[in-house]
Amino acid sequence: MHKFLMKLTRLYLARRVKQRPPRSLADLDLGQVRRVLLVSATALGDTLFSTPAIRALKERFPAWELEVLAHRVFGALLTHNPHVSRIFTYPGRNRRLLTLARDLRRRAYDLVIILHGNDPEATLLAHLTGSPCIIGSAGSPLAFAYSAAVSPAGPFEHAIERRLNFVRLLGADTSDKRMDLYLPPGETDRAAAILRENFG
Repeated sequence: MHKFLMKLTRLYLARRVKQRPPRSLADLDLGQVRRVLLVSATALGDTLFSTPAIRALKERFPAWELEVLAHRVFGALLTHNPHVSRIFTYPGRNRRLLTLARDLRRRAYDLVIILHGNDPEATLLAHLTGSPCIIGSAGSPLAFAYSAAVSPAGPFEHAIERRLNFVRLLGADTSDKRMDLYLPPGETDRAAAILRENFG
């Protein structure tokens, strides 16, 4: 099923790119960007690994609205993150993908960054937003459809660094590589008690 979907998506995007080639990242006026979609729709660890890149982007461009397409369960880890203005959840391979694509297109994103997501859906949804610029991984078989494709520095590069590489293209970076996990109000004391009880 995955191979079939990948083949279909590749054919669709190849035709789409021929009609409307991706806009070069060099042509993007960062001063005019207002709303950005970050795609990080996989596992728990992947979601947390993305948080330093999200923070770096918000610190560099505080006026930008950063919205995230996240895993339907693990996206909750970003609910109280002050750098994220809105969260969409990836519903899986079903008819709700069409509704999601419609909702994302209405947001009129200036830029989409695929920090980590399932292909072919991540790239397809990124294109269906109508955004003029998409940044993604050079390792994707659909990288031909991106404005800029990022390669890892090496096979042993940490996942946090790989995600930071995407925003470094925009001049955003951070020396603080710690992952962010913000708790809802009133939960800090409870979390501290759990840590004391289990880890001393």
